[in-house]
Amino acid sequence: MGMKGFWYRVIPVAMRQHFFQAPFKEWMMNNLQNAWPISGVRNWVCFFGIAIWRLWFWRNQLRVNGLAMDSLSMVNDVKARTEEVILIQGSSLSLTNKKVNKWIGWSPPNWPWCNLNSDGACKVNGVAAAGGLIRDHSGHWVAGFGMNIGNCSVTTAELWGLYQGLTLAWNKGIRWLCVEVDSRCVTQLVKNNMVNPNEFSTLIRAIQELIKRNWWVEITHVYREANFAADYLATLACSLPLGLHVLNSPPKGVLQFMSQDNYWVVYPRLVIS
Repeated sequence: MGMKGFWYRVIPVAMRQHFFQAPFKEWMMNNLQNAWPISGVRNWVCFFGIAIWRLWFWRNQLRVNGLAMDSLSMVNDVKARTEEVILIQGSSLSLTNKKVNKWIGWSPPNWPWCNLNSDGACKVNGVAAAGGLIRDHSGHWVAGFGMNIGNCSVTTAELWGLYQGLTLAWNKGIRWLCVEVDSRCVTQLVKNNMVNPNEFSTLIRAIQELIKRNWWVEITHVYREANFAADYLATLACSLPLGLHVLNSPPKGVLQFMSQDNYWVVYPRLVIS
């Protein structure tokens, strides 16, 4: 895997000597206190902190489980997590707000709307996938999909899930669609027109073009407890061959989550009030 390979993909050539040869204490302080002008990184202090955590995680995966991650996937993972932290920090959420216990579950849309739940998954071996399902106002299966993407960040996988779910709904002739994803980062990226040059820009533009078609689409963030069925399909897709797989009937494993949703099963969760 090579931790140096990770830093070589990030640190410009002109800065490498100072970066790699500085004493440990000075190295840590410099990187945690200074906003180095690194191309493709909006907030170096945040990026560096997340990188240290993830490199420690991947080192343990290699030592304990023998699972190695290539340096490009590592960089994409840290960039995606950094962007998510920056977006959350810039949102209206405040850490000083009180947390209250709420009961979270899936609920069907009102007629004539259909519901799309999509999700992304990224395994420790680097395999990323997306999955989702479309249900009608009675909670009945309309269509679903799983997509084995290969190596990418979890945010990219989430965006692929949203894109493929929207495409599937349009092709099925659905024109009233409620979309639910459990990534607040993805909903903000799509709704706030955040298409700065980065690894997500092409996918975001494609999603926005789909939404602009002649139909009604509402995209909302939901908690994971309301997205278990899509989470199952995304995880299942990790074991499928590369590419997109349209599911005209529900896989056996997803039926239990659909049944729980239709019986209004809810789960407790602490949320910010």
